[in-house]
Amino acid sequence: PSFEAEYKEETTGGKPDDYLDRETLRANYVEYNKKVQNAIPSNRLLTFNVKQGWGPLCEFLGHPVPEGIPFPHVHTRAKLQGEMFVLELITWIWPLAIILPLAGFVIIWKRTMSAVPV
Repeated sequence: PSFEAEYKEETTGGKPDDYLDRETLRANYVEYNKKVQNAIPSNRLLTFNVKQGWGPLCEFLGHPVPEGIPFPHVHTRAKLQGEMFVLELITWIWPLAIILPLAGFVIIWKRTMSAVPV
């Protein structure tokens, strides 16, 4: 399956046709978080929002908060959409890297063989 199909399957709890339905996505998100919270002891699990910055993360890990280093916010919506586009592109382009040279070889071979007198 393509990356997109697999992603839709995972984010919708096995209902990829409901990929654009916010309630389906939200319900699966909540259900997934419940599974994680039930599977991991609370003293080993940090429920964290990156908007909280370094504080809760560093406290949980037992490290001092880095001074003068801003917390990295790397996954904006536009960036994630761009990354998904690149992954989808790779999914469709890599077969061409195999097929096109092979097709070129076959065409050249056929032309060469048809030019050779029998």
